[in-house]
Amino acid sequence: MRAQHSLGHGSRIGLAYTDRIEGGDYNRVAEMDGRLVFKDIYGLSFQLAGSRTRAGGVATTAPLWLTQFTIQHRVWGLRSLFAGISDDFHTASGFLGRNGIVHAYVDPSYTTYGKAGSLLQRLTGDIVVDGIWQYQNFIHGRNIQDQKLHFNVNTTLRGGWNVGAGYFVESFGYDSALYANYRLEVPKSGGRLDTIPFVGQPTIGNGEYIVQIGTPQWKHFSGGGFFLQGHDENFFEWASADLLLLSLNISYRPTDRLRNSFSYFWQQVNRRTDGSLVNVGRVARAKIEYQVSRPLFLRLVGQYIQDQTDSLRDDSRTNAPILIAGPSGVTRTSASATNLFHVDALISYQPVPGTVVFAGYGSDMLDEDAFRFRGLTRTGDAVFVKLSYLFRL
Repeated sequence: MRAQHSLGHGSRIGLAYTDRIEGGDYNRVAEMDGRLVFKDIYGLSFQLAGSRTRAGGVATTAPLWLTQFTIQHRVWGLRSLFAGISDDFHTASGFLGRNGIVHAYVDPSYTTYGKAGSLLQRLTGDIVVDGIWQYQNFIHGRNIQDQKLHFNVNTTLRGGWNVGAGYFVESFGYDSALYANYRLEVPKSGGRLDTIPFVGQPTIGNGEYIVQIGTPQWKHFSGGGFFLQGHDENFFEWASADLLLLSLNISYRPTDRLRNSFSYFWQQVNRRTDGSLVNVGRVARAKIEYQVSRPLFLRLVGQYIQDQTDSLRDDSRTNAPILIAGPSGVTRTSASATNLFHVDALISYQPVPGTVVFAGYGSDMLDEDAFRFRGLTRTGDAVFVKLSYLFRL
């Protein structure tokens, strides 16, 4: 159930209630949210909710809150957030991304403008101060888990070019819940091996820079991308690592009917101790769209996903092999590689408004070596057809 009332000038307030009952168990959520806009540049958004859940004869009550305050001035700006969600907050009628955290940040910005016709048209600088706590640690006044301090500069140049740069200082705290099934294989007396729990270092400090560029929106072409490099966390082994990120996107429109786009993303994590590879992931995607005529449209999409991960070890402390505990026992991690090539083809026919025919085909193939397109093995196919007709009475 949802009710909402407009307060005028972009402001509103709303209430929501959900109730799901299964036998003697239930989940009830009550929520109030709103947005207040004043003097055209100030905005305050809020959400307050509580859940009451009974399962197996045990009832729990838990809160959720979120507040956002923004200033959208021509020169000065501000984004801020303070949000929290209890470990025990549940909703059977919706989706929650992550329970058990408190998140806060403040992001002030300042913008200056160049003279008409000058190379520098606009420059915006901002500083992001961001923190995340485990919910119980926040409630009981204990230490923060993740801290971020980001310095960013973004510019708009004559002709529509966008160029930006930033430097990030971060510290991530060890979350034992994420590594609850990690074990280490260490030697013991008599030449035998022992399995012990994995305990990561308390914090990992990061420092990395980013540069990004975007072209003007020309008639036939546009593009952009960013490059990030520095020290970041190796989540696979909970150790400090060398991180590289590269993202590129290109759009080419030779005619009004034909559109082509290409994107490429590359993420690579290497150990700082010896430079060896931990993980590399690359995604290349190409799309071609052609408007044959007003009613007939064709689309072809090809996507290649490479994912390669080394066998894991305790790189930050003992260098011992990492094992994963599961229902059937403990298994040593081993190197893995997947090279998936996926193709989609779509034809759309709309002769008159209300009459639609969609037909498509998709195929998954595995490649022996990354981006070699040799020895492709088809692993799955899919066909879909959709017919739609609007009856007029």
